[in-house]
Amino acid sequence: MVDRDAPTPGWAADGSRPPGGASRPGGGPAPRDGDDPAGVLLPDVCVQIQDPRTGRPPCLAGDARVQVETAIRRAVEADFPGAHVESGCVGEGQPAGEAAAFGIWVRPPDPLTDAGREAMRAGLARPIDRAPGQTIAFFLNGRFYRRLAERAWNGQSRRLDGNGRPQADGPVHLTALRVGLEPPATLVTTVEGFDGRPPAEAGFSVTIDETFQVETGSLVLARRQELDVDTAVGDVLTVALAELMFVTPWLAPLHGLAVYQTVQLPSTQAPRTGGVGGAMVSRFMPPAIAVKGGRKRPVSYTGRFVVKPQGVFAGGFVGEEVPRTPSMRLVGPSALVAAKGQGTVTGRWRAEVDDLRAPLSYLWTSDGEVEVHGSGAEVTVRFAAPPPGGVRLGQVGVTVTDDDALVVAGTRKVQLSVVGTPRGPRREEELTGWPANP
Repeated sequence: MVDRDAPTPGWAADGSRPPGGASRPGGGPAPRDGDDPAGVLLPDVCVQIQDPRTGRPPCLAGDARVQVETAIRRAVEADFPGAHVESGCVGEGQPAGEAAAFGIWVRPPDPLTDAGREAMRAGLARPIDRAPGQTIAFFLNGRFYRRLAERAWNGQSRRLDGNGRPQADGPVHLTALRVGLEPPATLVTTVEGFDGRPPAEAGFSVTIDETFQVETGSLVLARRQELDVDTAVGDVLTVALAELMFVTPWLAPLHGLAVYQTVQLPSTQAPRTGGVGGAMVSRFMPPAIAVKGGRKRPVSYTGRFVVKPQGVFAGGFVGEEVPRTPSMRLVGPSALVAAKGQGTVTGRWRAEVDDLRAPLSYLWTSDGEVEVHGSGAEVTVRFAAPPPGGVRLGQVGVTVTDDDALVVAGTRKVQLSVVGTPRGPRREEELTGWPANP
């Protein structure tokens, strides 16, 4: 785990060093995660797949490899326009044997020259620690963590009111989002800021440690969250930060990926707030890979979940095809409060799906005004505020359909009120959807 007396590990979302300069346990400045050797451009995400069947090419036959590469390209293009996908046969002479490797570069060189392609191929050929007997392995580059943190941070409102809602002149200021990779198996997310309300300005930091291990074929997550404040800020700030990290798209920028889907990991705790590490692992190291015809191939993880300064690794083997059982979580607020005199009140919701195969289509319904974001997995809904002292229920629903015509649907009731109206505690919830297929 992280030594709380040491400087916070990781890097600011803009790539700068943390205050005081983070150092590694052995002394000296911390290297930037995922820095590439000369002439080599390591992929942001690398997947190796081996066909172990006798008489079959371990690197997959030509058409099979093309199909996998095409599926990966389709899966990432909506969330990472311009991403480059490359494949090749790697591992000759290595203990684990040959396998097909698929690399994703979310920000390829522009323009992409022949030299750039050669550097990518050299990066794809680098070992990612796949062990003998493992027929599938995943590697997430440390650089990718920084880039997704930067992407999330740049899209996030950094001024909040006392209830955690975005407000241009709000008293709560968010100043930094940092991510760190802590060997042997921990990913760290830190959010820093201050509360400018009198009587005294109060600085704070929220740190989330997420430690993974392999148990009975699954990736199991143990999560610890700490709130550090300079003075007594109160429960309001704690709730505001938890809701901020849970509801906003900071840590969930990858909805709609086919091969890499949002999954619910088994957890030794039941925290409401997740970090960058857990969000990325859940999306890029799935418990199963969706295939055509409403089926999937489960992934059983073996060995160790490994965190190094360069990135994160896990491997296992792919099982036989089984039917998919799609589900969905509709995540967002269960209550919204308008200020006095405010004619509308706004909330944000997202649909998180399991066992669906891209491309996905989203059909949102509401009695409010719906604004769809990105690939369609997230919406902002603007409701008409009730009259002062009044309370009414709004509604948000979504139906998600995948490429095999599998469907899940869910609906959320939202309590709408005005400041000063008695009501229950404000909270964020998940609504589990259900398959809409007969």
